[in-house]
Amino acid sequence: MQSLQSSSRNPTETHPVLRVMSYNVLYHHETRWGDAYRWPPRAPRVGALLRRHAPDLIGFQEVTAGQLGDLTSALPGYGVVSPESPVSPESSVNPENPVGQVSPSVMDGDAERPAPFIANPVFYAQQRLRLLRFGWRWLAAPKEEAAIRAEPPAAEAARGWVGRHAVWCLFEDRLTGSSFVYLNTHWPTGRYRDLHAACARALWVMVEQVGGEIPRIITGDFNRQDNLLLDRGLIDAWEAGDTLRSGPVGSKVNRETHQVVPGSTIDHILVGRGVRVSAFATIDDQENGLYPSDHLPVLAALTIPPEAEHSAAPATLEAAGCPSSSGATDPPVRFNTGAGSLPSIPAQRYLLLNSALLQATEHVHLQAGTPVRDIASPLFVEEYWTSPPRIWEARYDNLYPSVIYDDTMDLFRIWYKCFVHDAGSGQTSPRQRPAVPYRHGARQRGLLYASSHDGLSWTKPSLGVVEFGGSTSNNIVLLDVEGGVFKDERDPDAARRYKFFGRQDTGSKPMIGLHSADGVHWSAPVPWPRHGARADTHNNALWAPDLERYVGITRGWSEGTRTVLRTESPDFVHWSEPTEIMRGDGPYDELYSMPVWRYGGVYLGLLAVLHGSPGHGDDRSRPDWNTVTTELAWSPDTVHWHRVQPGRPWIPMGQGTYPHGEADCGCIYASAPVCRDGEILLYYGGSNGRHNDWREGSLNLARLRQDGFAGYAAAPEQTGTVLTRFFAVAGTGDFRVNADVRAGGSLRVEVVGPDGCPLPGFRLEDCQPLPALAVDAPVTWKGRNWGELAGRVVRFRFELRQATLYSVVAAFMA
Repeated sequence: MQSLQSSSRNPTETHPVLRVMSYNVLYHHETRWGDAYRWPPRAPRVGALLRRHAPDLIGFQEVTAGQLGDLTSALPGYGVVSPESPVSPESSVNPENPVGQVSPSVMDGDAERPAPFIANPVFYAQQRLRLLRFGWRWLAAPKEEAAIRAEPPAAEAARGWVGRHAVWCLFEDRLTGSSFVYLNTHWPTGRYRDLHAACARALWVMVEQVGGEIPRIITGDFNRQDNLLLDRGLIDAWEAGDTLRSGPVGSKVNRETHQVVPGSTIDHILVGRGVRVSAFATIDDQENGLYPSDHLPVLAALTIPPEAEHSAAPATLEAAGCPSSSGATDPPVRFNTGAGSLPSIPAQRYLLLNSALLQATEHVHLQAGTPVRDIASPLFVEEYWTSPPRIWEARYDNLYPSVIYDDTMDLFRIWYKCFVHDAGSGQTSPRQRPAVPYRHGARQRGLLYASSHDGLSWTKPSLGVVEFGGSTSNNIVLLDVEGGVFKDERDPDAARRYKFFGRQDTGSKPMIGLHSADGVHWSAPVPWPRHGARADTHNNALWAPDLERYVGITRGWSEGTRTVLRTESPDFVHWSEPTEIMRGDGPYDELYSMPVWRYGGVYLGLLAVLHGSPGHGDDRSRPDWNTVTTELAWSPDTVHWHRVQPGRPWIPMGQGTYPHGEADCGCIYASAPVCRDGEILLYYGGSNGRHNDWREGSLNLARLRQDGFAGYAAAPEQTGTVLTRFFAVAGTGDFRVNADVRAGGSLRVEVVGPDGCPLPGFRLEDCQPLPALAVDAPVTWKGRNWGELAGRVVRFRFELRQATLYSVVAAFMA
């Protein structure tokens, strides 16, 4: 899946990015395309894709009336320019028809039951754009003598495939005050390629007669790879010289093979003078190997700087044969300047490591925070060789802990991996091991459980659930599995509240899911109907609310190296084929496992990195050889990941080496953290030896300040600046920050308007000093109140001296 960051590629660019998409969703037909392309199962996938990539402006093609309703429901907060009532193809060819009467017929479902075909509705984010005027005209209508073959097939003409049109809109950008003309179109298919020249001429009439130098954006399915408009001063966003491009080279999907046709770029975004292109993506989101349509959407990040902002006389649009809407009014928006009419919106936490929140930075760098190891560590250890022995705790190995704080029980709970049988560890005591070559022999995996009231002192209860060694007096909850546990608070079925995601360690070793009401008594495993993975890792899953999917993280093996894989599921049963999302940089940088969780508007991952192993990166002179460190990574969507300071262990390693080193001097495997009472608790499995050697395992704890995962730190002896993107202020509550200010340093904040100037009373010099350790610390300005900004669209400029900024907490409009 490809996407675009909201911030400009140019760090000095201060104009907000406008995200524009073109998407042919494939019209609804019950039987023509087979089950893979029926609309009802595709509708939620299309909706999820649109919400995931959040365009400001979308030009659709091939949308029937029923599909229009589904798209409208899927995109709350968007205004729609679309037909209001169906008319016949004969009456709709008149270019004087008002908007709202564009509706050639198409066979929708039953071939005997025609339904209105709405060719090109436009959706726009009302918070970002204000609609001033709109209209439409035919480009090559069925009765235009010079633009059509002598005898087109009657069925094709009836469906509207020959006659195509364009919708135009005049928009004002609420963030900048600039105006631009937008056109969305759909040209005839390749079999009517001889009509394309007529379409180009008619479309250019609309463009050419717009008064002044107003910027122009055109989207559409042009049904050709080249474009007949490029010789008229327009630029294809894909071809723009400094564009950051991503995604396949091709936008058409073969409906038989479900593969993108190479080079089939027939969906385009064209821009005129004054519109800058910073990035372009062909979106290739899939589910179970299927795309939501037979076209891939294309998405461009555009900016319209002030020098390109000119007014347009609406009358000139009408003179082009594009009548303005009768009685069109400004559509409702989700905020205004009156605080009393604003909805009540709770404050949210925004981690500023998310580059999509930033417009520009200067003299700062992203720096990972530093967790501090708790002096109580290790919290518990293997007890196979204790008296009395726990004979099922032969070797903790990587532990792969899953730790939660269960509010309903007021209890910390952990599920952890253990080799309940390990021939080598069970026959060689810790005292003997330094003198004996390592061997593990026969093994059996188990999932063990423990709990704690304070998170420090842990109890390994006798559960009576699983028999081992002739007794059920142990804390084993599952045998022959490898994976992780999470509590699914959103599942209405209490019997499925706890979920296990992982691999069964017997037979063909399939990927499985299990569920439980209490986390102790588990259902029978449910093997995946399709797909699998290597999966001998810290398999873990979560519900991704913005994706409306479960997302699972597991392990693959490709080209002789470990890789991190991702899969998703709507129901925790049917999972997509795991696909690679991360791999390291060679044998001393192998990415081994990654617990993932959602926090502060992004997804965070704790990445286990293996530094060489016997036969695969065997430089034993390296001090870190065959150790495992844990790094921090983040993602906006669980697909595209960014490592924060690659090569730097995020959780500090213990001192020394086996057998006399600290409990976590050899390997570290972390759980997703527990965030409670303003502190972040990082539980992790540590071991005192190398990955492929003797080692004893333990549970350990490190602590991290509120939101201190990573922040922007000012360069030494310099003043750093962080400028955010635009936010619409709800005005409730206050504006808080999380930051560290070192001795002699400072952190100041000013509020910047759309014109780039600080607002009076909210300048840097008006900002009150912040404490050295700012934990959800309110930002105040002399004599001014945060509530005064209600309904305003603003940016925030942070000035840092010997300081690190982690996050902001405030109530903003979505």
